Amino acid sequence: MVAHDNTIDHNIVVIKRLRIHAGSRQYGLLRKVSEEKPPNIVRLIDVFTDNPSIHLAYESLETSLHQVQATCHQDITEIELAIIAKEVLHGLRYIHSELQVAYGQLCPRNVLLSYYTCDVKLANIAESIMKPPTQNFTDDLKTVGTLLVRLKEPGTFRRNPENLALENGCDISDYCKSFISQTATLSLKDLINHEFLLKSPGIGRLRIFIYRAMACAARFSSTYSKLSE
Repeated sequence: MVAHDNTIDHNIVVIKRLRIHAGSRQYGLLRKVSEEKPPNIVRLIDVFTDNPSIHLAYESLETSLHQVQATCHQDITEIELAIIAKEVLHGLRYIHSELQVAYGQLCPRNVLLSYYTCDVKLANIAESIMKPPTQNFTDDLKTVGTLLVRLKEPGTFRRNPENLALENGCDISDYCKSFISQTATLSLKDLINHEFLLKSPGIGRLRIFIYRAMACAARFSSTYSKLSE
Protein backbone atom coordinates (compact mmCIF):
# COMPACT_ATOMS: atom_id res chain seq x y z
CA MET A 1 0.00 0.00 0.00
CA VAL A 2 1.23 3.49 -0.86
CA ALA A 3 0.55 6.40 1.50
CA HIS A 4 2.16 9.66 2.62
CA ASP A 5 3.61 10.73 5.93
CA ASN A 6 2.22 13.54 8.07
CA THR A 7 5.11 15.96 7.54
CA ILE A 8 4.76 19.23 5.66
CA ASP A 9 6.37 17.57 2.61
CA HIS A 10 3.85 14.68 2.55
CA ASN A 11 6.57 12.22 1.55
CA ILE A 12 5.35 9.06 -0.15
CA VAL A 13 5.87 5.87 1.86
CA VAL A 14 5.20 2.21 1.20
CA ILE A 15 3.24 0.34 3.88
CA LYS A 16 3.70 -3.41 4.20
CA ARG A 17 1.97 -5.80 6.55
CA LEU A 18 3.48 -9.00 7.88
CA ARG A 19 1.20 -11.43 9.68
CA ILE A 20 3.88 -12.45 12.14
CA HIS A 21 4.20 -11.78 15.84
CA ALA A 22 7.27 -9.68 16.61
CA GLY A 23 9.29 -10.94 19.56
CA SER A 24 11.27 -8.50 21.69
CA ARG A 25 14.56 -9.26 19.90
CA GLN A 26 12.98 -8.92 16.46
CA TYR A 27 11.27 -5.68 17.39
CA GLY A 28 14.56 -4.38 18.76
CA LEU A 29 16.31 -5.13 15.45
CA LEU A 30 13.56 -3.36 13.50
CA ARG A 31 13.91 -0.28 15.70
CA LYS A 32 17.70 -0.45 15.26
CA VAL A 33 17.37 -0.38 11.46
CA SER A 34 14.84 2.45 11.66
CA GLU A 35 17.07 4.57 13.87
CA GLU A 36 20.43 3.87 12.19
CA LYS A 37 19.24 4.35 8.58
CA PRO A 38 21.99 2.22 6.97
CA PRO A 39 22.76 3.63 3.51
CA ASN A 40 22.37 0.43 1.48
CA ILE A 41 19.12 -0.71 3.10
CA VAL A 42 15.72 0.67 2.05
CA ARG A 43 14.92 3.04 4.89
CA LEU A 44 12.51 1.64 7.46
CA ILE A 45 10.71 4.79 8.55
CA ASP A 46 8.49 3.34 11.26
CA VAL A 47 7.17 0.12 12.75
CA PHE A 48 3.66 -0.44 14.11
CA THR A 49 2.65 -3.58 15.97
CA ASP A 50 -0.89 -4.91 15.95
CA ASN A 51 -0.50 -8.47 17.18
CA PRO A 52 -0.42 -10.88 15.56
CA SER A 53 0.60 -8.55 12.70
CA ILE A 54 3.20 -5.87 12.19
CA HIS A 55 3.00 -2.88 9.84
CA LEU A 56 6.12 -1.35 8.31
CA ALA A 57 6.53 2.04 6.65
CA TYR A 58 9.35 2.10 4.09
CA GLU A 59 10.70 4.92 1.96
CA SER A 60 9.53 4.83 -1.66
CA LEU A 61 12.21 4.38 -4.33
CA GLU A 62 11.74 4.93 -8.03
CA THR A 63 12.81 1.66 -9.66
CA SER A 64 14.44 -1.74 -9.21
CA LEU A 65 17.20 -3.77 -10.84
CA HIS A 66 14.44 -5.91 -12.35
CA GLN A 67 13.14 -2.89 -14.27
CA VAL A 68 16.65 -1.76 -15.20
CA GLN A 69 17.45 -5.21 -16.57
CA ALA A 70 14.21 -5.30 -18.57
CA THR A 71 15.04 -2.03 -20.34
CA CYS A 72 18.85 -1.87 -20.46
CA HIS A 73 20.18 -5.43 -20.19
CA GLN A 74 22.23 -5.22 -23.41
CA ASP A 75 23.94 -2.04 -22.17
CA ILE A 76 25.03 -3.45 -18.81
CA THR A 77 28.82 -3.76 -18.71
CA GLU A 78 31.16 -5.05 -16.05
CA ILE A 79 31.43 -1.47 -14.79
CA GLU A 80 27.75 -1.54 -13.80
CA LEU A 81 28.24 -5.04 -12.37
CA ALA A 82 31.06 -3.71 -10.17
CA ILE A 83 28.94 -0.80 -8.93
CA ILE A 84 26.00 -3.04 -8.09
CA ALA A 85 28.14 -5.72 -6.44
CA LYS A 86 29.93 -3.16 -4.27
CA GLU A 87 26.71 -1.54 -3.04
CA VAL A 88 24.95 -4.86 -2.44
CA LEU A 89 27.92 -6.20 -0.47
CA HIS A 90 27.93 -3.13 1.76
CA GLY A 91 24.24 -3.75 2.43
CA LEU A 92 24.94 -7.38 3.29
CA ARG A 93 27.80 -6.34 5.58
CA TYR A 94 25.38 -4.31 7.69
CA ILE A 95 22.80 -7.10 7.77
CA HIS A 96 25.33 -9.78 8.70
CA SER A 97 27.45 -7.85 11.20
CA GLU A 98 24.94 -5.51 12.82
CA LEU A 99 21.75 -7.57 12.70
CA GLN A 100 23.32 -11.04 12.76
CA VAL A 101 20.78 -12.40 10.28
CA ALA A 102 21.00 -13.61 6.68
CA TYR A 103 19.28 -11.51 4.03
CA GLY A 104 18.02 -14.53 2.09
CA GLN A 105 16.08 -12.69 -0.62
CA LEU A 106 18.61 -11.18 -3.01
CA CYS A 107 17.15 -10.84 -6.51
CA PRO A 108 16.67 -7.99 -9.02
CA ARG A 109 13.22 -7.13 -7.66
CA ASN A 110 14.63 -6.61 -4.16
CA VAL A 111 17.44 -4.27 -5.19
CA LEU A 112 15.90 -0.80 -5.43
CA LEU A 113 17.42 2.37 -6.85
CA SER A 114 16.84 6.07 -6.33
CA TYR A 115 16.75 8.40 -9.33
CA TYR A 116 17.67 11.42 -7.22
CA THR A 117 20.68 9.98 -5.40
CA CYS A 118 21.39 6.79 -7.43
CA ASP A 119 21.53 4.90 -4.12
CA VAL A 120 21.36 1.11 -4.40
CA LYS A 121 19.41 -0.44 -1.53
CA LEU A 122 18.23 -3.86 -0.39
CA ALA A 123 14.47 -4.06 0.15
CA ASN A 124 12.20 -5.80 2.66
CA ILE A 125 14.69 -5.97 5.52
CA ALA A 126 11.88 -6.74 7.98
CA GLU A 127 11.22 -10.08 6.28
CA SER A 128 14.84 -11.09 6.85
CA ILE A 129 14.47 -10.22 10.53
CA MET A 130 11.01 -11.66 11.10
CA LYS A 131 10.80 -14.82 9.01
CA PRO A 132 12.67 -18.10 9.60
CA PRO A 133 15.94 -18.08 7.60
CA THR A 134 16.01 -19.91 4.27
CA GLN A 135 19.68 -19.15 3.62
CA ASN A 136 22.86 -18.56 5.59
CA PHE A 137 25.58 -15.90 5.28
CA THR A 138 27.52 -17.97 2.73
CA ASP A 139 24.41 -18.38 0.58
CA ASP A 140 23.91 -14.60 0.60
CA LEU A 141 27.40 -14.05 -0.79
CA LYS A 142 27.04 -16.67 -3.50
CA THR A 143 23.77 -15.05 -4.53
CA VAL A 144 25.70 -11.85 -5.30
CA GLY A 145 27.52 -13.85 -7.97
CA THR A 146 24.37 -15.36 -9.42
CA LEU A 147 22.78 -11.89 -9.40
CA LEU A 148 25.58 -10.59 -11.63
CA VAL A 149 25.21 -13.56 -13.99
CA ARG A 150 21.48 -12.92 -14.08
CA LEU A 151 21.98 -9.24 -14.98
CA LYS A 152 24.60 -9.84 -17.67
CA GLU A 153 23.32 -13.11 -19.15
CA PRO A 154 19.66 -13.76 -18.28
CA GLY A 155 19.61 -16.85 -20.49
CA THR A 156 22.55 -18.42 -18.69
CA PHE A 157 20.83 -17.81 -15.36
CA ARG A 158 17.54 -19.32 -16.54
CA ARG A 159 19.29 -22.48 -17.69
CA ASN A 160 21.08 -22.87 -14.37
CA PRO A 161 20.25 -20.45 -11.52
CA GLU A 162 23.26 -21.72 -9.54
CA ASN A 163 25.77 -20.99 -12.31
CA LEU A 164 28.69 -18.74 -11.36
CA ALA A 165 30.24 -18.57 -14.84
CA LEU A 166 29.37 -16.31 -17.76
CA GLU A 167 28.99 -18.36 -20.93
CA ASN A 168 29.40 -15.45 -23.36
CA GLY A 169 31.94 -13.41 -21.43
CA CYS A 170 34.06 -12.19 -24.34
CA ASP A 171 33.60 -8.57 -23.19
CA ILE A 172 34.20 -9.39 -19.52
CA SER A 173 37.59 -9.18 -17.80
CA ASP A 174 39.21 -12.00 -15.88
CA TYR A 175 38.82 -9.87 -12.73
CA CYS A 176 35.05 -9.90 -13.16
CA LYS A 177 34.89 -13.63 -13.92
CA SER A 178 37.09 -14.35 -10.91
CA PHE A 179 34.96 -12.21 -8.62
CA ILE A 180 31.75 -13.94 -9.69
CA SER A 181 33.18 -17.43 -9.18
CA GLN A 182 34.75 -16.49 -5.83
CA THR A 183 31.47 -15.33 -4.31
CA ALA A 184 31.05 -19.02 -3.44
CA THR A 185 34.29 -19.22 -1.47
CA LEU A 186 35.59 -15.85 -0.26
CA SER A 187 34.56 -14.06 2.92
CA LEU A 188 32.49 -10.89 2.85
CA LYS A 189 35.55 -8.84 3.81
CA ASP A 190 37.63 -10.35 1.00
CA LEU A 191 34.88 -9.77 -1.55
CA ILE A 192 34.49 -6.12 -0.54
CA ASN A 193 38.27 -5.70 -0.97
CA HIS A 194 38.36 -7.62 -4.28
CA GLU A 195 40.27 -5.91 -7.08
CA PHE A 196 37.26 -6.12 -9.40
CA LEU A 197 35.30 -3.64 -7.28
CA LEU A 198 37.94 -0.99 -7.97
CA LYS A 199 36.27 -0.71 -11.38
CA SER A 200 33.30 0.99 -9.72
CA PRO A 201 33.41 4.73 -10.54
CA GLY A 202 30.55 5.44 -8.13
CA ILE A 203 26.80 5.12 -8.18
CA GLY A 204 26.20 8.21 -10.32
CA ARG A 205 26.90 6.16 -13.45
CA LEU A 206 23.65 4.27 -12.83
CA ARG A 207 21.48 7.38 -13.33
CA ILE A 208 20.97 6.86 -17.08
CA PHE A 209 19.88 3.27 -16.46
CA ILE A 210 17.44 4.38 -13.78
CA TYR A 211 16.07 7.10 -16.08
CA ARG A 212 15.51 4.62 -18.93
CA ALA A 213 13.73 2.19 -16.61
CA MET A 214 11.47 4.95 -15.28
CA ALA A 215 10.73 6.25 -18.79
CA CYS A 216 9.80 2.76 -19.98
CA ALA A 217 7.52 2.25 -16.98
CA ALA A 218 5.82 5.59 -17.68
CA ARG A 219 5.22 4.67 -21.34
CA PHE A 220 3.81 1.30 -20.33
CA SER A 221 1.49 2.94 -17.79
CA SER A 222 0.30 5.46 -20.40
CA THR A 223 -0.36 2.73 -22.98
CA TYR A 224 -2.20 0.58 -20.44
CA SER A 225 -4.38 3.54 -19.42
CA LYS A 226 -5.33 4.21 -23.04
CA LEU A 227 -6.20 0.56 -23.63
CA SER A 228 -8.37 0.59 -20.51
CA GLU A 229 -10.42 3.60 -21.62
